[in-house]
Amino acid sequence: KRERGILNLRQEPGLSLYSHNVLIQEFNRDLLPKWLEFVVGVVDSEDLPLNVSRETVQSTRAMARLGSTLRRRLLREIKELAESDSEKYSIFWDQYGPILKEGLALEPDSKDDLLPLFRYRSLKSPGKLISLDEYVKAFSEDQAEIYYIVGGDLESIQLSPHLDLFRERGLDVLLFIDPIDPFLPQAISSYQDFPLRNIDDASLDLPEDVQSEKLEESEGIDDKIFNQLIGRFVTTLGDKVLEVRESKVLKSSPVRLVTPENSPTRDIQRVQRYLTDDYEIPKKILEVNRRHNLISDLARILNERPEDEIINLIIEQLFESSLVMEGLHPNPAKMLPKIERLLELSAGRSLEESGD
Repeated sequence: KRERGILNLRQEPGLSLYSHNVLIQEFNRDLLPKWLEFVVGVVDSEDLPLNVSRETVQSTRAMARLGSTLRRRLLREIKELAESDSEKYSIFWDQYGPILKEGLALEPDSKDDLLPLFRYRSLKSPGKLISLDEYVKAFSEDQAEIYYIVGGDLESIQLSPHLDLFRERGLDVLLFIDPIDPFLPQAISSYQDFPLRNIDDASLDLPEDVQSEKLEESEGIDDKIFNQLIGRFVTTLGDKVLEVRESKVLKSSPVRLVTPENSPTRDIQRVQRYLTDDYEIPKKILEVNRRHNLISDLARILNERPEDEIINLIIEQLFESSLVMEGLHPNPAKMLPKIERLLELSAGRSLEESGD
């Protein structure tokens, strides 16, 4: 039984274990899994003998039964809180959610207990937390996957070019912004038989109606000029990218970086940036939106003035800005000289056009 609040943080984790009102162990860490170590309280069991040692406490069957009962009751109470008071649960989740997520990474077999407790913000609901069950329940008619995107924070992730198509189609996307979130797809591949799908996947299927619309809107740019621009992207970026190609999904963004299919570290590349000293920028596929005004203007400049300095500067900046958006740039401050040079060129051309 619990006689104190269960959500009170203290320096030493563990439960106070009693037998017949006699303290056996002050900080017992064997009754509950590590991902419930934030729980504090008192447990008094009449099934434990008074003369047990610590080693005996760890191995006794009564302890195993007691731990199983406590775990089941705690999960039930947390679930009841989530269902009865979403506002209070949001406060709870903000503080203890990362610990529960860590539990899934440590104990994948506990996914049936843990996943219904998980909460995320989404493209359609950035201001509130929703459960995986709520996300699945709101599926569109032809949706068969759980879409997610990984980013550094809520504000920047909503600017991601990967979301263009999903906004256009009215499809919701889970926003993975906690450092541990990229490990979720590593621990589970599906929920309720729906596979999890990162929307930066290069092989992401494109609905036919969007493809048709894309082809119609692409007619404004001459294929020859656009292909010349793609070639310039390739020569300028070199081996920084695996491939440069036309985008089939972008709407309001000029470019995006997509992960090659079956990339082994695709969901934890951001984590590696902070964990490894020899971090290298992962090579991705750069997709170019030929309908974007910036790309159209860049193609025109290339056609008219192929030696113009601004062409390569813009291409390099588009690539580096994409790295920043993906949370993969090792040192964004290095972009400043390039940005300043672009500003100089833009200011000079504005003066020329005004006749000053």
